[in-house]
Amino acid sequence: MRQKVWVNQTKCIGCGKCVAVCTNNVFKIVNRKSIAVNPENCVTCRACTTNCPTGAVSLAPRDMYATYARFYKKS
Repeated sequence: MRQKVWVNQTKCIGCGKCVAVCTNNVFKIVNRKSIAVNPENCVTCRACTTNCPTGAVSLAPRDMYATYARFYKKS
C-alpha cells in the first residue's frame, strides 16, 4: 500500500531536522512548523520519521491521510 507523509502540527517544534535530511525537498518550515509542501516527492525512505525528535512526522496509508488532513484543518 502506497503511503503519504504528513506532519502532526501539534507535535512539531519546527526544528527543521526533516528539512535537513530529506533529499527530495518534501518539507518546508512555515510559521515555525514543518509542512509537507511536496508530499508527492516522498519516496518513503523514512529519514524524516527516524530523525524527528518529537515523532511529528509520520507515514500513513493514503486513505488515512485524507482523514488526518480534514481533522487538522478543522483544529
